[in-house]
Amino acid sequence: MAFKSGHFLFKFIFLAIIFSIFITCAPERKARKGFVAKPCMDCHKEMKSELAKKYVHVPMSERDCEACHLRHGRLAVKSFVEREEKKLCFTCHTGMAADVENMAGVHTVIKQGKCLPCHDAHASDNTSLQKEVGNEQCFTCHDKAPFMRAKRHKPLDKGCLTCHAAHGSQYKDNLIIEETGLCRSCHNFTEKGFRNAHRDYPVEQAECSGCHSPHSSSNDKLLRESIHEPLRLAQCDSCHNPNTGPDPIGVIAPD
Repeated sequence: MAFKSGHFLFKFIFLAIIFSIFITCAPERKARKGFVAKPCMDCHKEMKSELAKKYVHVPMSERDCEACHLRHGRLAVKSFVEREEKKLCFTCHTGMAADVENMAGVHTVIKQGKCLPCHDAHASDNTSLQKEVGNEQCFTCHDKAPFMRAKRHKPLDKGCLTCHAAHGSQYKDNLIIEETGLCRSCHNFTEKGFRNAHRDYPVEQAECSGCHSPHSSSNDKLLRESIHEPLRLAQCDSCHNPNTGPDPIGVIAPD
């Protein structure tokens, strides 16, 4: 019995020595190198100058290109789904997404799902990453001519955003408040000169843009380019009820 135990112990020690020699002498296996992503700007060197601009988009400043871009392009792989431009922006700009969702009127360019006609995706020297400054931003889409006639509305010189909301609003034409209230914020409807100019008609019951151009005009008093002759002659009562009647803005009924 003692002989068998000693024999077993001898075999165990022998195998242990052989195993240790094998481990010690075996060539060291090199660790497998992991894949290291190459920084985008190693190739896209032209983008480095964007970082020097006054305002840099947060993902750009953090070198997080993949917050917006697909590393390998548009692959037919389920995990790489291309997103509509507006939806991509709204993944971060959630407050704007909620505002637009609840607006009665939305700026046409946003309805089309686009943000980049006005904003630079990477960086800009203008606030809000705008591509242009002030009204020039608007004129990249809107024809400039109707805004540059001889008689210009003074708020236009302060900027389009004096009256309009850039993304949309609850009011027509993206106005910041309803039209008549907006006009009254500058014009005193009760002032004597104003009442005389409007032949004492309660114009606050109507929309000012029915007679006046809100931007510019070739006519005095910013009257619309195409105007009815009685309006040009200030003969309002030739078509409208008397200004002292119950419905002064109403049109005179035909005989």
